Amino acid sequence: MPDDEAKSRIADTPKTLPPISEEETFKRCATSDVFFIQNCLQIVNEQGQLVPFVLRRPQRLYVERRTNYDYALKSRKEGISSFFIASDLWACAFKKNQHCILLAHTKDEVKVMLEERVKPLIKNSIIPLDVDFRSSEIIFKQTNSRYYIGTAGSRKFGRGSDITRYHLSEYAHYETTDVLPGIEEGCVDGAIGRLETTANGENFAKTLWDDAKSGRSKYKPIFLPWYCAEKYCLPEAEGKILSLSEEEKKLREAFNLTDGQIAWRREKIRGMSRPELFQQEYPETDHQAFLSSGRMVFDWIALLRQEQKCQKPVWRGRLVDLEYKVDLEPSDQGSLRVWKVPQQGHEYVIGADVAEGIEGGAYSAGCVLDLDLNEQVAEWHGHIAPDLFAEALLTLSKYYNNARIAPESWPGPGEVTCSHLLEADAARVWSDLNVDKPGWVTTSKSKQRMIHQVGAAIRDLEVVLRSPDLLSELKSYVYTESGTMEPSTGTFTDRVIALAIAWQMARSYSPVSSTYSRGLHSFGFSGKVGGLSIPTWHGPKLGIREE
Repeated sequence: MPDDEAKSRIADTPKTLPPISEEETFKRCATSDVFFIQNCLQIVNEQGQLVPFVLRRPQRLYVERRTNYDYALKSRKEGISSFFIASDLWACAFKKNQHCILLAHTKDEVKVMLEERVKPLIKNSIIPLDVDFRSSEIIFKQTNSRYYIGTAGSRKFGRGSDITRYHLSEYAHYETTDVLPGIEEGCVDGAIGRLETTANGENFAKTLWDDAKSGRSKYKPIFLPWYCAEKYCLPEAEGKILSLSEEEKKLREAFNLTDGQIAWRREKIRGMSRPELFQQEYPETDHQAFLSSGRMVFDWIALLRQEQKCQKPVWRGRLVDLEYKVDLEPSDQGSLRVWKVPQQGHEYVIGADVAEGIEGGAYSAGCVLDLDLNEQVAEWHGHIAPDLFAEALLTLSKYYNNARIAPESWPGPGEVTCSHLLEADAARVWSDLNVDKPGWVTTSKSKQRMIHQVGAAIRDLEVVLRSPDLLSELKSYVYTESGTMEPSTGTFTDRVIALAIAWQMARSYSPVSSTYSRGLHSFGFSGKVGGLSIPTWHGPKLGIREE
């Protein structure tokens, strides 16, 4: 802890500290890492000068969003790693019995961090820090705290290690996935964990990022794009760019980039030996960061627009067909998500992608579009046997005004689903007029057609998407080096295919021709689900038949 000598040293440097007493300064340092960092630490800048550690914009943005467990996906040289180091040094200096861990991905990087970041911060602190430098640890004598720095995988961490804070630097570049679980097992209750990295393709780090975004991980995803850093701008270019490329026009529209930022971007790309890595090293979106070996099939600006229209579903659960009506059973684990309940007189279509129903494999998916609104209103997604999926689709169709259904009938397990649908109600199964088969038949030619046509609809806002999970799949659908369209490693496209099939139906829609007249359903209300009045399908009005 600070002593009288330290207080004297502070008194000799009034210009560095705010106009408050030494006692108040110590008190605030002990309770705020940001106050300590900005008022007591100094850092070497890009010009090699020792300057006060004043937080840059990316660091301030991180502080505004931080929690106890964070995953920061960043651009190059935004200072996030330096802030994490400084924050952990603060903990060791002012809190007793801290055990802080810093792991880097290579021995060279460990040496750089120790000699160029950690030691200078300690040695140039305005409050003298009484430490003992050892081979791989720094001991803070007054607080009995220690700061370990090493290479990922070089040391085993397990129960009893009493880790209070950990910082995994450039996590996406680690050679093993075993490091993080080992660290987590060695943590005390209330520990603070932070990961920071630039992307490194579609590896385990992307999987964890996706889990964090979807809420399946304890880590909070914090994305820091290059344009949030003040230094990535050429002020002298402001107001002087006369023309923009199509890509630059999209960037300006999406992120409100200035001429100075666009000029910096041009210069940076021009100076890179591998300019194709710019999006990985200096991403504008988190999806771009991980796409080192592919490019997005769907227009990313259009996806950003659609993302603004995505919403949480108003209801989740399953539908139960009771013959005389369709009942809703709410469930947090239900396969069906509903954004809008069926409206009397509206036409609906259901596109479906069929999988084998094996746990751990691909999913079956259904996308419901409201043709009167050109809007996604529901989504079915889960593992289910192909014959049972036919039953689920029929129930979903009943609920949505006898919507027509188009499963992907070939190739694959969709043949089973399609045959069950035909047996139950052939009139509700849509057929592509270009082929002599019910359902949707996927060939290399038809796949290209349906993907490009739904891509145009997304781009031109001819269809409004509501599902965040669908948007995630659209962002992860890429062109490979061979030119084929495939999902990125570790991702699926079940929802994408279901949407594309539904849009094909929408483009050539004709209403159901069945025994009972469509649209003459009697809707009632079976109470409220989550505060929402839900219409139930009670079947056709008896005695009214088509001639």
